[in-house]
Amino acid sequence: MTSMFVDISRKGRLLEVSINTTNPPLTRVEFYLDERYIGALPGTARTFQFPLSLPQNQKSKVLCKGVLQDESTLTREFIVQGDHIEPGDRTFLPGDVLVACDNVGSLPPGLMGHSAIVYDEKTIIEAVSTKPYIRKYSVASFLEEHPLHAHYRPKDPKVGLIARNTAEKYLNYYRRNRKKGIERPSFSFSESIPLDDLRRSTYCSKLVWIAYAYGPKIKLENDHFLFSPEDLEVTLEKHPEFIRVYKHPYFDFTIDS
Repeated sequence: MTSMFVDISRKGRLLEVSINTTNPPLTRVEFYLDERYIGALPGTARTFQFPLSLPQNQKSKVLCKGVLQDESTLTREFIVQGDHIEPGDRTFLPGDVLVACDNVGSLPPGLMGHSAIVYDEKTIIEAVSTKPYIRKYSVASFLEEHPLHAHYRPKDPKVGLIARNTAEKYLNYYRRNRKKGIERPSFSFSESIPLDDLRRSTYCSKLVWIAYAYGPKIKLENDHFLFSPEDLEVTLEKHPEFIRVYKHPYFDFTIDS
């Protein structure tokens, strides 16, 4: 039946979409979450899985629009419920990682992003492009400036504490140099400086990488030269030693950086 051209079910934190054979055949299936376009899949009969992040207990409508070869359409609606806790219900522990897909400034969400490591319940350590390049900053300010963010936590609290302490040592190293009039490490995305180079340059996601690589000896995976916030998010999402605490429902990176 053409009315059953698509089925949707939850598989833990994944949404499983099954596209069925129709006559005439589908060219594509478009998806809308609460009337917001979220993407399209080819109309060939197969099953897809992708993450759908919604706050816990939030119910949302997924509208599926099947487009036939003659450009006529079929529609089917589903109600899905989130499985994530709300931001206001969260705690922040040493070593937690915050990754944002939005930016402070003119860049649209999904391109560059930002990240930081949690120092304590109210404070983060982050690397930024303005002086001082490494600083302590408030959790509340990060959340206000970066609503489109995800929050990850090491399963072992001791691992998080070691990473936090390593980030603090890195901050103190920078502060000692700054007192001498030396901006080292500087903020730079230079491709001539390796990721594991502590002294010459840093940036937001590199600081997190350093905290875990030089602290609890967890080297987070990097698919290109620069370890971007997008790389951090992809790695932590699947890493066996981390759990996801929260992800904003509209969190998304549009490029693989």
